[in-house]
Amino acid sequence: MERDQAKHGRTCMATVGDAISTIIAGDSPVGSSEPAGPSEYGVLKVSAVGEESFQEQENKALARPADFDSSLEVQPGFLLITRANAMAKGVGRACIVEGTRRGLMLSDKTLRLVVNPDKARDRFLLQALRSRICRRFIEGAANGTEAKNISQAKLRKAPVWLPSLNTQDAALLILDAHAQVAANLRANFESLRNVKNQLLAQVLTGDTHV
Repeated sequence: MERDQAKHGRTCMATVGDAISTIIAGDSPVGSSEPAGPSEYGVLKVSAVGEESFQEQENKALARPADFDSSLEVQPGFLLITRANAMAKGVGRACIVEGTRRGLMLSDKTLRLVVNPDKARDRFLLQALRSRICRRFIEGAANGTEAKNISQAKLRKAPVWLPSLNTQDAALLILDAHAQVAANLRANFESLRNVKNQLLAQVLTGDTHV
């Protein structure tokens, strides 16, 4: 059985290029050191692609509003990945934009991966991009002296596990179930900690005697 599972795993191995339709690169307009205000345009900083989620506050206000490129505006549902970072481990960091304000655009250090719906689910590819085998390839392929970069060509060659869509859906259901359990545990922990703090406060003020 182990031999069959190993064989099945090998047949499901593919590349990022197999899972996507295209890659959309950002631009590098001049930005200020401050984030964009509610009525201002902004360009993403590389730190906007967080380890766990999209961080819309990590942006720079555009020095010239006319530099805003609406074709590069970030929208909910986009799968983003960094192509450059100061350190190799920051290259290839990926997230899905769950929600964002209007008026923010991709920078030259961020890429949008447009997933081929016949090949992959966005959320599954995100997990595949975070897998050890993919991370090892990306970090090894990143080069540069002052900063580390990966080309689109090399990124397309990064290995990912890409089973059938049905298998991807099943895997996502399991991940969602585990995430819900983890969320419940965190909520219970916070509740217990609040009870502990309340009891401690009562003891210290003399309202409760030990």
